[in-house]
Amino acid sequence: MITIIISSVKDGLFFSLEENIKKTIGNITYEIIRINNPGIMSIGVAYNKGAKKAKFNHLLFIHEDIKFLQNNWGLELLQIHNSNENIGIIGLAGGTKKFLLPTGFESGIYQLKHNFIPRNEKQATNFFSKNELRQVKTLDGVFLSLTRKRWEELKFSEEIEGFHFYDLDISLRASENFENFVTSRIPIIHYSLGKFDNMWIRSSINFHKRKYHFDICNSQEKSVVRNFWYKRLLREEISFVNRVYYSFNLGIDRASIKNFLKFLFWNFISLTGRD
Repeated sequence: MITIIISSVKDGLFFSLEENIKKTIGNITYEIIRINNPGIMSIGVAYNKGAKKAKFNHLLFIHEDIKFLQNNWGLELLQIHNSNENIGIIGLAGGTKKFLLPTGFESGIYQLKHNFIPRNEKQATNFFSKNELRQVKTLDGVFLSLTRKRWEELKFSEEIEGFHFYDLDISLRASENFENFVTSRIPIIHYSLGKFDNMWIRSSINFHKRKYHFDICNSQEKSVVRNFWYKRLLREEISFVNRVYYSFNLGIDRASIKNFLKFLFWNFISLTGRD
């Protein structure tokens, strides 16, 4: 039995997902709790509000802009939870390390990323057939599953404002005493790649001032992380002031200077039509 909790903004997306869940979750009892949230509360507040209303012992927090691609995924989820008493949170994408650098759930180092969110239905078939379960430290918030007991122990931080980094916070705290996993057995399509704007930049810097068990990062790893994130954020709608602010916190070295300069001066480069 599963309680599905959704912080919802758009009626169309919610009702489409509701129908999709009905068709794919399988022969299990479930409920959906919709928290209407067009920017009136942080996602952490919304999720805790929904969890308090839950009837069942397995809680699933998901975004509304997704589509489940395989049938009986609810049974798969319960089987994973029942296989290990020390599970913290189950997700679909995550990373095995988190450095004290202003990044998202993935560092940018390929070997540390485990992502089972396919880009299309053909890729989803390949993911599903692998039957993989990998332990991670950080998780992407598009899909977070935990028992009621774990939620009561961890809960979503209501100190983190807005819609960013709530997932990193709870997954990092969970990893201190429990085991987080990502699975390939519940493929979804996620229609949004996320919004990396001025708010994300500010949220990232503020989040990394908090106390967590960050991993040690050597100079080579720092270069890879910096290059990845300077390129990842290059064309996002970020002001020059926030680009300076972010660069100051991410840092720079000889290996990343080219991408750093492109990132920093992208607003000026785009105005001149040069790339």
